[in-house]
Amino acid sequence: MSVINQMLRDLDRQQAQPLRLPGQAVPAVPEAGGGWAGKLAALGLLAGGIALAIWLRPEPPVANPPAPLAAQAVMPQSKPSSEPQAAIPAKVDPVEHAPPASLPASTPSARAEAPQAEAPPGEAPALASPSEPAPEPETEAAAEPEPQWHKAAAPVPAPDPAAQAVALLQAGRAAEAEAQLTAALAASPGSAELRLLLARALMAQGRHAQALGLLAEREALDRRNYQAVMAALEQQQGLHGAAERRYTELSRRHPEDASYWLGLGLALDGLSRRAEARAAYARALTLNSLSEPARAHAAARLAAGD
Repeated sequence: MSVINQMLRDLDRQQAQPLRLPGQAVPAVPEAGGGWAGKLAALGLLAGGIALAIWLRPEPPVANPPAPLAAQAVMPQSKPSSEPQAAIPAKVDPVEHAPPASLPASTPSARAEAPQAEAPPGEAPALASPSEPAPEPETEAAAEPEPQWHKAAAPVPAPDPAAQAVALLQAGRAAEAEAQLTAALAASPGSAELRLLLARALMAQGRHAQALGLLAEREALDRRNYQAVMAALEQQQGLHGAAERRYTELSRRHPEDASYWLGLGLALDGLSRRAEARAAYARALTLNSLSEPARAHAAARLAAGD
């Protein structure tokens, strides 16, 4: 019986994101008409007429004749001076212009963009005072950043009940593991892993028969460890025939596993089939994979004569 318990313990260990307004242009002022050629022609005609009138008039006896009128008339018309004279601008009716679009007077850009009056012809335009600040260029309003929508965090996966149960069993808390595995198996009754772990929790509490009944509910599950635990429980409960059939199948499928040959020898011993049992023990010893207690038991049974 201690060998079977050791086999059960061995099996248990195996599962583990600029606009600016232009200034209004002042129209050009037309120059005053009349050239020097026209003036000279007019003066020549006037002088000729005066000379003709004097020549036709009888001369009075005068001691000192006066100077010819032609000379007096011509004297004011001296040779034009070579010095340039400033042209007098003709009066020009102001041209009506559409008023420029008004800007707020409070902004620096509005004051800088107001049209300035042009200087009269011949005068240099007034320069801006150095104390006046330079106009600031218009800048576009910075675009508001788009709202960043945070992606929903991925849900945290639920803890694995099988992994939690293994941790509880390794910590020696079999009762807690049983309660957790019972709830998990109710939600997933077809899980061979959960069922096998629950059987381990029951065996850890000495409830072997209940563990065997739990596994027998899914006896047809073709899982190597599942079938091995069932065979060991059947042997422990004295069900040698069921254990022998299960171990025979396991050793046939996995002949390299010495524990199956040892289990088969024990089942055959229980059925009093000594020769077959000794052959099974011998095969188990040749594989050199048994634990020391199991190896010692197999060697002792092989040496026994009965």
